[in-house]
This record gives sequence, structure tokens and C-alpha cells, in this order.
Amino acid sequence: MLKNLVKKFISNQSFLLRTYHHLRSWFWSLCFGFPTRSMYVIAVTGTNGKTSMCNLLYQAYSKMGLGVSMLSTVNYAVGSVVYDNLNKMSTLPPFKLNKLLYQMRRAKTNILIIEATSHAAVQGRLNGIAFDQLIFTNIGSDHLEYHGSFENYLQAKTSLVRKIKQTGVFIYNAQDRNASEFVKVARVPVVSYGPDATDTVCVSDYTLSLRGSRVTIKIKDQILQIDMNLLGFFNVLNLSAVILSLLQYDSECDVAMCVQDLKPVSGRLDVLFSDDNVFVFDYAHDPESLERLLSFVAQYKTANLRVLFGCTGGGRDKSKRPKMGAVAEKYADVIYLTNDDPYSEDPVQIIDDIKS
Repeated sequence: MLKNLVKKFISNQSFLLRTYHHLRSWFWSLCFGFPTRSMYVIAVTGTNGKTSMCNLLYQAYSKMGLGVSMLSTVNYAVGSVVYDNLNKMSTLPPFKLNKLLYQMRRAKTNILIIEATSHAAVQGRLNGIAFDQLIFTNIGSDHLEYHGSFENYLQAKTSLVRKIKQTGVFIYNAQDRNASEFVKVARVPVVSYGPDATDTVCVSDYTLSLRGSRVTIKIKDQILQIDMNLLGFFNVLNLSAVILSLLQYDSECDVAMCVQDLKPVSGRLDVLFSDDNVFVFDYAHDPESLERLLSFVAQYKTANLRVLFGCTGGGRDKSKRPKMGAVAEKYADVIYLTNDDPYSEDPVQIIDDIKS
């Protein structure tokens, strides 16, 4: 209640509130003894794909026999034990975050994989943590209700590049139209992944289906052919990012072994086959990710494509609601509109916003 009262008088972007957040973060990082200083830190940022990327990296690095921990939106791992993230936050508040990082250090974590969000950047939640790798997946329109504009959102994201150690590296998706904004502020080596021959790790060929993917990866003069359970072109890119990350950590590592049998996060482009029906579950929560999902699934439909989705309440970016409705209308034969998480908003109003 006090938090809501403060928000009425102080903007999220106010100097006073930002200073408070930053000082609080430094305080708790200091109290727990800067727990990540003994770890190799891999941070993942982007509008979409952070959770999937973190989980794929966690699986791949764990196969190297290292002590690996992870923190993502849906789950976290302290060493080999994986838990659900019940906080519903990608980057935890400073006290909870540093307490967890301290537990990870005590569990002899060598490598930490963590999501880095725009909220965390603005509020300094990652103060005291320097990155050995920062992986950039993509950027779209999200969290504009918090940042006020896309330009502010982009600035928050690019500020994370400055948290890379001098000995670190920036890994980016060369296909994203805003990737150059990140590259130009980088003061460390930059490497890219994508389908272009100039990319450090190049996706030279791929075959997609609803049952898996076959990918050909080119790394300098080396060619890798990989069959994977992951679906969609964005997961092809995710795979190439994981390979690039592994090679930046250890240029001699057996990447084919490390990426063998990688599993998707439950509920992230997850497919269930039942008689003549195919059920696809995903976390597409903005127009760009919904477009990628439905354009992929629509290629394989043999009957009606039925889409069920909703949009989040709580004052989240309302402008994307009709855009997501337009994307669904573009691909679907039947649309079911339902609740996501309305918070204190009227669920019917949210649905009406999508229908518009």
C-alpha cells in the first residue's frame, strides 16, 4: 500500500527513486561480499528469449562438468538443483538476489548464467556484478509503460554493455535491426551469430518441423551438423549463440557434445501431439514474438489454426494489445481471447483492447 502511495507522487524515472535503488543494490552486494567476483558471469539480455537462452546455456555448460548456477524468470539453479522461480521477477530485488548469489557461491559455482533486464539496468539491481559475457538476443516493444518510450527502453538495454569486464566479450544476434546500437557502445571484443557468412558463428543451413530441427553451423573452417529437439528459427539462433558462448569460454571445448539433446523450457514453444491435433504452447507476450510463433506454426497446419491468448494487466504496455490482436487475426482461423494476469485491471477491458 505504501509502495502504491509513493508511486502516485514519484515517477519510476525520477532521480530520487533511481538513486535509492542504486544505493540499496550496492549496499546488499557489499553486505554479501560481492558474491559473483569468484564466478565467470554470463548475462543474457533482450526482449524475448532470455529464459530459453539461460536454460540452454545452463544445460550446455553443465555437460562440461563445471559448477554451474542460473537465474531466469521461470526457474533458477543452485548447482545441479533446479527450483521454480516463484518471485515472478527476471532479476530479483537486491536483497533476494545477493542472498541467492551468496548461496550459489557457497555451492562452489564456477559459472553463473543470469537474465539482465531493462528494469534491472535502470534500478541498478546488478550493481556489484561484472559480466564476462553479455549475450544480446533481440529487442522489440515491451515495458514501454515503465520506460516511457522505446528510446528510453533501448538506452536502458544498451547501458548493460558497460557492465562487461575489460577481459569480457559482447555476443550479439546480428539479425536484430538494433544490434548496431549495442555494438557502438561496446568497449570490448564483439562477436556475432546469425545466418550471414560474416558472422562468427554462421547458421549456413537449417530444416525446421514441428518435431525438431536440423541445423548446419559453420565456425571458421569447421562444419557442425546438429539434430535438435528445439523448434523454430529463433531456437536455431539460440543454438548458435550457445555454441558461440561455449567457444568464447573455451575455444577447445567439444561443442557438439555440449549441445546434444538440449531441451526447451516447459511452455516455451512446447508441442504436444494428440491423435489428429497438435497443441503448441508458448510465452509469446508481445507482437513480435507472437508473429514469429504463428508464422512458424501456420506453415504446418492441415486444418484450422486456433489461437488462444490474452494480455497482461497491471498497467503494462497497453499499446501492444490491439497489435497482438492484429497478428492473431493475420494467421488464425479461430481466436479465443482470455485472461493472462489482469492484476487490478478489468479483464473484459483488456480483451476489448485486443479486439479493437
